[in-house]
Amino acid sequence: MEVTFTLMIFILCYFFIMIEKWNRAVVACFGGVLMLLFGVYSLDTMFLHHIDWHTITLLLSMMIIVSITSQSGFFECLAIALAKKVSGRPLPLLIVVANLTAVGSAFLNNVTVVLLIVPIIITLTNLLNLNAVPFLISIVLAANIGGTATLIGDPPNLMIGQAVGDLTFNDFLLHLGPVVFIIFVVVISGLAFYYRQQLIVTKEHQRALRSTSFDGTYSQGTKYGGSIQVGGVGYLVFLYRSIYACRRVEGSWVD
Repeated sequence: MEVTFTLMIFILCYFFIMIEKWNRAVVACFGGVLMLLFGVYSLDTMFLHHIDWHTITLLLSMMIIVSITSQSGFFECLAIALAKKVSGRPLPLLIVVANLTAVGSAFLNNVTVVLLIVPIIITLTNLLNLNAVPFLISIVLAANIGGTATLIGDPPNLMIGQAVGDLTFNDFLLHLGPVVFIIFVVVISGLAFYYRQQLIVTKEHQRALRSTSFDGTYSQGTKYGGSIQVGGVGYLVFLYRSIYACRRVEGSWVD
């Protein structure tokens, strides 16, 4: 009977998630509560075994770091600085945006990076009078590809890393990094070739970009410096944990 109830609740939840009438998190929580009410599992089992607190805590911490960083204006300043470096030329800008998204998605949460970069790109494309579609597609593809490279870039990677204790941050980066790099180059090259006819900008719009000032984004200097420091410490901890785990495994092999 429990199997029947579980299957019915599962199908029902997926149906409501697919029609997108309600928030997906609310639907998932409602399904979990229904399973609890029907006795599929107990309250203790739910909190101690079925909820992955490690993954939730890591995601929450990364979201906090990204939120503080975004408020500091770091992402806006970086995007505008890179756009000015390529003088607003569309093709190099497309490649730069894709690289920025991929790297950001590898070392932060890819969904959050997309949410931060898309408004900036909309502003840039409006300023340069460009079609935003090629840039948005490149952001989505680069976020998914780049997020695969590391332990913290994608929620599935987080869950795998927490479930398999011997997999470290460096393991993900060393084994998936080269593959991700090749896929990224192929995909972005194909995208740039496909949209090459639409990536044209006038000199007037390039001058408008060069005259754009974003000095206001540095107004919260404390947050800017603090977010960089906190992020740096976080990644040093990841690196230390990875080295420690590798030494522990090597020690067990020697024994």
